[in-house]
Order: sequence, then C-alpha cells, then structure tokens
Amino acid sequence: MKKIILASKSPRRKELLELLDVKFSVEIREVDELYSEDLNKKDVAEYLANLKADSFIKVGKDQLIITADTIVLVEGKILGKPKNKNEAFQMLSFLSDKSHDVITGVCIKTSTKSTSFSTSTKVFFKALSSAEIEY
Repeated sequence: MKKIILASKSPRRKELLELLDVKFSVEIREVDELYSEDLNKKDVAEYLANLKADSFIKVGKDQLIITADTIVLVEGKILGKPKNKNEAFQMLSFLSDKSHDVITGVCIKTSTKSTSFSTSTKVFFKALSSAEIEY
C-alpha cells in the first residue's frame, strides 16, 4: 500500500480525498507557476500540475504524489486568483453574463511512473448585479 501525499493547499481537494476515506498526508512544495506564452491555454493547468509534481525530486517507492492546478479561461485569457476583495469584484463583474471554462489538470506520480490528465467544465454566469457580486 502506497502512502498518498496530496501536494495541494486546496481545502476542496483535501475534502474530496477525505470523502474517499483514504489515508493521506498533505505536503506542499512552493513552485513558481510560470509557463510559456506559447503553450496552448487549455494545456496550462496540466502543465502546472506536472510542474508541481516535478518539485518532488525524490519519490519513495512507497509514495504516491497527487498534484493539481485549476485555471479559469475566458475569452482566450487565463484569470489568476484575485489578490484582494477589489480584484475579486472586478473578476466577477468580468465573468458576469458570460461563459468560461474551468480547467483542472492532475498529475499522479510514483517513484517509477508519472501520468497526467486534465478535464474542462463550461460554466455559465447569469448577469450579476453589483449587490450580488458584493454579497
């Protein structure tokens, strides 16, 4: 049985693994989430998940590392995480009455193998009032 290591700060990812009732630990490696502008935008999340997995240079034979990254892609532009309430308000205003893609890339790595994949979900936002966004 492998020791599962979730390499993510995401409370939701942690919650999802807990729902599976498997034992795991959380271990974070800080990674500069940089990618080439030439990279297809739809491939960025999977690329970043692999980059995070590669930060685990030595993986023990009894370990399984899970990394992930999620991006929001709208009108050919990747939206980063808002840094503050004002940025969050601007981002939600921008997404209002539009559709966007939420793309999650995942990498699973052991001492001998690494595999990755991504999945995309189309999200539709209704027109949001300023009061709704503020709320």
